[in-house]
Amino acid sequence: MTARRKPPEAHQFRYVGYLSLAVIVWCLLPTARSSWQLLLGVSCCILWPIVAHWLERSPQTTNRLTNIVECGVSGLVAGVVSLPLLPLAALAVALLAGITAQGGRPYLWPSVPALIIGVATGFWLVGDTAVFSQSTRVADVLSVAMILIYTVLLSELGFRQAMRLHESKSRHQIRSVHAARVSARLARYIPTELHQRLEKQPDQRCALERCWLTVVFIDVVGFTELTEHLAAEALNAVLNDYLAMLETLVEAHDGTLGKLLGDGVLVFFKADTAEEKSAVGQSSVALCLAVQKGLSLLARRWTAQGYLVSLATRTGIASGFCTLGDWGGEGRLDYTVIGSPVNLASRLQAKATSDGILVCSSTAAILKPELPTSVKLERPLLTALKGFGEVQTFRLIDLQQTSASGQQTSASVQ
Repeated sequence: MTARRKPPEAHQFRYVGYLSLAVIVWCLLPTARSSWQLLLGVSCCILWPIVAHWLERSPQTTNRLTNIVECGVSGLVAGVVSLPLLPLAALAVALLAGITAQGGRPYLWPSVPALIIGVATGFWLVGDTAVFSQSTRVADVLSVAMILIYTVLLSELGFRQAMRLHESKSRHQIRSVHAARVSARLARYIPTELHQRLEKQPDQRCALERCWLTVVFIDVVGFTELTEHLAAEALNAVLNDYLAMLETLVEAHDGTLGKLLGDGVLVFFKADTAEEKSAVGQSSVALCLAVQKGLSLLARRWTAQGYLVSLATRTGIASGFCTLGDWGGEGRLDYTVIGSPVNLASRLQAKATSDGILVCSSTAAILKPELPTSVKLERPLLTALKGFGEVQTFRLIDLQQTSASGQQTSASVQ
C-alpha cells in the first residue's frame, strides 16, 4: 500500500486527545495509584504527540507503522498507570476510531493487537491490578465527555471530507462533460479515423506512413459566380447541404474526408494490401457517381425551398503511393496526405469538364479488371498538366446518366 501522510486535522486531533487524557490521568490522583505512575502517564500524554509527529516526518516511517507503535506505547502506558475502564475505553475509542478514519481496516487490524499487547504488558510489569477498578467521578465524566466530543469531531471531519470529495467529484463531472463536448465538436473538424485514434492514444503522434491511396478531388463548377448573385442565407443553406451530403457519402463508401477546401473536398481511400487496390478504386468511382446523383436530388430540394440553384462538379482521381500522418511542428499539426497523386488529382480536377470525371493511368489500370457495366473509360488522351507535362488521362462515363440525359433530350425535341 502506498504510504500516506496525515492531514493537518489529524495532528490537531492527536494533541487535543492526549492533552485530554493527561487531564483524566491527573484526576486519578486521589486513588491509590503511585505518584510515579500518574507522573509517567501525564508525561507520556504530553510528549508522545511531539514524538509521533517527528516519526511521521521521517522518510523511514509510514503512517501505518507509526499507528502500530502509537497503539503499543499508549497501551503500555495505560497498563502501567492501570487506567480504569472508562478512561481506557476513551483511549481505545480515540486511537482506533482515528486510525480507521485515516486508513480503514488495513490500518486497523494491526493496531488492535498492538494496543491489547501494550495494555497487557503494562499490567504485567506493574504487577498490581488492584487499583484498576479505582477511579474518580471527575475522571469518568471527563472520559465520557472525551468519547462524545471525539466522536462528534471525528464525524464533523468526515462530513467535511465527504463534502470536499463531493465538490471535487462535481467539478470532475463538469470537466468531463465539457471535455466530451469539446471532443465531439473537434470530431466534426477532423477525419473520423484520426478522432478514433486520438481517443485511444491521445499522447501519441500519428507517425508518417507510406501507403497506397486513391485520391479524389471534387470541386463545384462556377462557385465563385454563385457567391456573387446568391444571398448569404441561401448560399449557407446550399453549401451546408452539399457538404453534409458529401460527408455522408464518403463515410458510406469507406473513404476519409481529408480536407474541406471551401466548395472543394479532398477524399482518399487507403489500400492496406495489394489486393485492396482495385477495391478502393471501385469505391472512389462509386463515390463520384453517387455525388452527381445526390446533387440532382439536392437540386429538387433547393427548388422546393425557393433556391434556383443547380450545382455541377469537376472530379479528378489519381492513385499511387503517398505519405499519410501528422505534419507540422509542436505548436500546430495537420493530419493530411502528401504525395504526387494528390497534386495529380488536383490537376485532373481542374481539367475536367462540368460533371466530368478524369482519372489517371494508374487508377484506370486498377479499375479495368472489375469496372461495372454501367461505367466505361474512354480512350486515353494526352493532357498537359502543370508540373506533370503531358499525362495520359481517361474520362469516366456513367452510361446510366448518359442514357437518361439522351431520353430527356429526345422527349424535349418531340
